[in-house]
Amino acid sequence: MHHLRFSKYDIKYRNELGHYLRDDWTSFWDIGKICEGRLLTIEEYERVEKNYLDALRDIIQTIGISHITIAHIDWHEFTQDDFAFTIKEGGSVSIDQALYLAKLTLRNQFWISLESSELKINFSSEMYAYVEFTIEPDIIKNIISKHHLFWESREFWYFDD
Repeated sequence: MHHLRFSKYDIKYRNELGHYLRDDWTSFWDIGKICEGRLLTIEEYERVEKNYLDALRDIIQTIGISHITIAHIDWHEFTQDDFAFTIKEGGSVSIDQALYLAKLTLRNQFWISLESSELKINFSSEMYAYVEFTIEPDIIKNIISKHHLFWESREFWYFDD
């Protein structure tokens, strides 16, 4: 399996320890704040969020998955009653459902970890997404780059056994 972390953070603004050096926005909750001298609007947030969701959709479609399993859930402010489909650890969801849950996770309103035998998807705070996959890494790197996001290929604790 191969591992990548991807985000909206341009890697050219990282120091030698990997720390991001710009005062950039890091979450949905920064809408209305000034970051890097610019007001973060809902439109700008949604544009970037769409890049993540489109990249995930392309990765999933490229790998050829039609359903994915929910590995872990943290409900935050939601309950099962808030959803029109069943959500449970070990349960399967469609790709559209998975992307909806990913959107809520990017907004820090829900947290989910998804997996199949060919792909695992995790998230952390500050708009980081993690993928573990079985296909050629350059294919996934190109998808991430196509959606104006940046990838890193270090080992990450999300994939420890």
